[in-house]
Amino acid sequence: MKPAIASKMSLTALARGDALSFDPKLGRLSVLAFVQLSLGVLIGYASLVFPPTARADEVPPGSEAAMAAVAAVRWQPWTAVVVFPERLVSARLQAREDAPLAFEVAGRVQALPVRLGDRVAAGDVVARLEREPFVQAVREAEAALAAAQARVRQAERLRQQAERLRRERAASDEAVQSAREKLEVAQLEAARAEALLAQARWRLERTELHAPYDGVIVERLAALGQWMGAGQAVLRLRTVAAEAFAEVPRAWLDGLAQAVQQGQVRFEALDGTSYTVAGLSEAGVTTRAGEMVAVRLTVAAEAPAGGVGRLRWRDPMPHLPAAVLSTHRGDWGVWVREAADATPRFLSLPKARAGQPLALTEANRWPASREVAVFGQGALAWQKKHGASTAPVTKGHDEHAELSTKMRQDSAAQVSPQKQRPASN
Repeated sequence: MKPAIASKMSLTALARGDALSFDPKLGRLSVLAFVQLSLGVLIGYASLVFPPTARADEVPPGSEAAMAAVAAVRWQPWTAVVVFPERLVSARLQAREDAPLAFEVAGRVQALPVRLGDRVAAGDVVARLEREPFVQAVREAEAALAAAQARVRQAERLRQQAERLRRERAASDEAVQSAREKLEVAQLEAARAEALLAQARWRLERTELHAPYDGVIVERLAALGQWMGAGQAVLRLRTVAAEAFAEVPRAWLDGLAQAVQQGQVRFEALDGTSYTVAGLSEAGVTTRAGEMVAVRLTVAAEAPAGGVGRLRWRDPMPHLPAAVLSTHRGDWGVWVREAADATPRFLSLPKARAGQPLALTEANRWPASREVAVFGQGALAWQKKHGASTAPVTKGHDEHAELSTKMRQDSAAQVSPQKQRPASN
C-alpha cells in the first residue's frame, strides 16, 4: 500500500473516533494523525482546567451562575455610601493693594519719617516736601485777592456815583455804562484771585504725603533733599492682608462656597504655614467652555503676599462614588430601593460620568431609608432585560421560586432544535 493511501485511512479512522492504531503493513504511525490527536487531547485538558466564562448577558436564565449573580446583589444605605471628596488646587497669595505713592506737586523732599518695612495706618504722613515756597505762594495769593477786592469796592462806589449824577442830570448814560463795566471787570479779577488762592492752599496741603490705606512700606524710592516731580514715586505701600487667587473647576464652585462659609478652606503655603480662607468671589472665566473659573478668596490672617501654595478643603456636598454608578439602557445612574423589601429600580442621573463621583445636589430630597446597590448591578440589569421579577433576593430562602421558574423557562426556550431531537436507534 502506498503512504498516501495509509495516511488517508488513518485520518478516516480518527474521524470515526476509533483508537489510533499501528498499521503493520505500513510499519509506521501517521504523523498527521498523531499531531491532530495531540491537539485534541490538549484542548480537552484545557477545557477541564480552565472552564470558559460567559458574559452577564450570555448567562442562561435559570443556570446556577445566574442565580448566584442575582443573589450576590448587596445594598447599603445611601448615607453610608456617599463620600465627601477632598479638593486640592494650586493658588497664590496677592496683596489686595500694592501701589507707589507720589506727591501731586513738585518739590524738594524735606522729611521721610518711615523706613523700609514700617507699618503705617491710613492717613499717616509718610513723606513731606519743603513748605516755604508753597507758604509764600499762599501769602502772595492772599495779597492779590485783597487788592482785587479793594478794586471791586472802589468800582462799586464809582458806579453808584455815576448813577446818582445821571438822576441829577449831571452825567450821561455813557458814563454810567462805563462805571458798570469797570465794576464787572473788578469782580472778575477778584474771582480769579480767589481761585488762585484756593489753588495755592491746595498745593500747600499736598506737600504732605499720606498713606491711603493700612499697609507696609515695601520700597523707598526717594531720599532727603531730593527734588521730586509731580507724580514721581516716593514710596511703595502694600496692604498687609492678602488674597488667594486660584483656578477652580466650575463643578466645584458650589461646594467651595459652602466650605468657605463653614470655615473649612485652608491656604497651605510651601513653607508649611496655613491660613484660613474667609471670603470668596468669582473673578471670571479663564478657560474655554467655562470649565475653569478664576476665584479670589480673602485670607483671614495676615499672610505674606507673593506666596505660592494650594487650597485644601473637603467638599461638604455628598457624592456618590464612581463604583456604584452603572449604565442601564444607555443611561448612567444608580440602582436604588426605598426599603429592604421594596422593588429595586434604576434611578437615572443625567450628570453622572464614567469614573467620576457624582455630586448629589438634591440630597435633601433623598429619604433616609433609601438604599443603593453597591455590588451586583449587572444582575439587576439582567432581571430587567429578561422581564424577571426584581424582588429582593436572599440566599437560603424559597420566597423567590417564581423568579427561579421564570429563569428555567427562559433557559428551556433557548435550547437548540438539534438538542431537542430524540436520539436515533
